[in-house]
Amino acid sequence: MTMRTTRLLLAPVGSLLLVAAACELPSPGQGVMGEERRAYFRAQAPASDVLLTEGAAVGTSFVVSIQPLNTSEDSELVNGTLVSDDPDVFVVADEGRASAASVTAVGPGQTYLSLVVDDEVQDRLPVRAAQVGQVHLLDMSNAGSNVDARLPERFGLVDGESVKTMLRLEDSCGGTLHAPGVISASASEPTALDVVETDEGFEIRALAEGGADVILDVAGTEVRYDVDVVRSVDVDTVFASIASTTETSAQLWGRARAGNVEVVGMSYAWSASPRVRLSESIGAWTTAAILQPPEDASADWDPAKVKVELFGIESELDLFAATVDDVQPGRVQDDAAAEDPVAPTAGGCAGGDGNGGCDPYLAFALFGAWSLRKRLRGLA
Repeated sequence: MTMRTTRLLLAPVGSLLLVAAACELPSPGQGVMGEERRAYFRAQAPASDVLLTEGAAVGTSFVVSIQPLNTSEDSELVNGTLVSDDPDVFVVADEGRASAASVTAVGPGQTYLSLVVDDEVQDRLPVRAAQVGQVHLLDMSNAGSNVDARLPERFGLVDGESVKTMLRLEDSCGGTLHAPGVISASASEPTALDVVETDEGFEIRALAEGGADVILDVAGTEVRYDVDVVRSVDVDTVFASIASTTETSAQLWGRARAGNVEVVGMSYAWSASPRVRLSESIGAWTTAAILQPPEDASADWDPAKVKVELFGIESELDLFAATVDDVQPGRVQDDAAAEDPVAPTAGGCAGGDGNGGCDPYLAFALFGAWSLRKRLRGLA
């Protein structure tokens, strides 16, 4: 099945119960504690324990091993057998040795993986599997920030640049799924794009001007992203959006467009007025903290402005004049009718107030009490 969008049109699989048993996660890689608290169930590399705690995409195979919680009293557990309570959901390969049992998600549903010794269940772990409902390609340039990393179905890369990505899989109810070993990526035009596998996902490299598709194969389902490779001189718009705020700070991320295509994977230059302290001066994002002015502050301290620059193109965002139009935590709008992002004006009031002016306090009090106090001082 070939799809042009990231929302996969799959038949509903019904309401799937999330695994909500008394499972505990010890140190990473040690495994997930079973309900009887006698053993850890561990998904071996390249899989991870999130397969057991969050869910596996149908078609995924992985190896599970058992580690007794009390190695001196329960050493016989490693010689047990791992079985699936419902072979229509998970199948355990013949023999199912607890030391290394091969498990495959074959159908949607929830069941138990049970550890059996001498025909008696010693411990068990609830697991679930589901069909993939949505595939999201995530831009890792903004890793560590509050930016929604989902890439749009069409995006741009500057020739010679690249973007590191990873995948997020969801079922039809929005639950997270994992599918190690059944995901691959390639480019429809290898002369324009190169797709290289990384530890986290894939790096997409722009090789030559033009267009190509990034083709993702997820457990037999094909998803495509349209990628335009553009020149740096084609970038005509640069601006900052606000990902999140506190009363005294805002997390900003840089954005660029070439025509109507959003360009991703870029590093921006950031600068600010004296009243703003930036966490980063170079990078995809930065946190702007508004400082309390000193007693003898001059008028230069009053503005709280941040400037972003790329390829000699720059724009400025006044944090005290920011409006809801400037708060765009991601490139993907969940509302299908949402319009393209609006680049803010130098004053920060994108589009104005409809009457040729902009009252930032009526539009959006970005910094709460600070903005209110500032307005009251202005009215005094």
